[in-house]
Amino acid sequence: MHPLAKEHFKKILEKYEPLEINKSCVAYPCHPNLEDCTFCYCPFYPCEDDFLGKYVKAAMWSCESCDWIHRRDITNEIIEEMKNLCIHEPEDIEKVWYDLKNNIKDKVKAKYPP
Repeated sequence: MHPLAKEHFKKILEKYEPLEINKSCVAYPCHPNLEDCTFCYCPFYPCEDDFLGKYVKAAMWSCESCDWIHRRDITNEIIEEMKNLCIHEPEDIEKVWYDLKNNIKDKVKAKYPP
């Protein structure tokens, strides 16, 4: 996990609460219809879900047009799922990443379609 992602996830997992939009971020606004910056670093990356992103340059996953994970309803649901999986540290995300990517993402996506 990238060190910046690790620091970002620490902030989320301290209180299991969404983060505010960071308008001072150099990339702001990074996605269309941005409602939430909590998952600036996506816990599902690379999700390989054609509804949320695409491969570019053969092997690089791009989610630059994805605004699904930046919706507040999605953020709240993912945080609840992280609590249910007992994710307390960024390293826990790595340990359960496959379950996050293949089960939790699909569960949340079924409830809140893109």
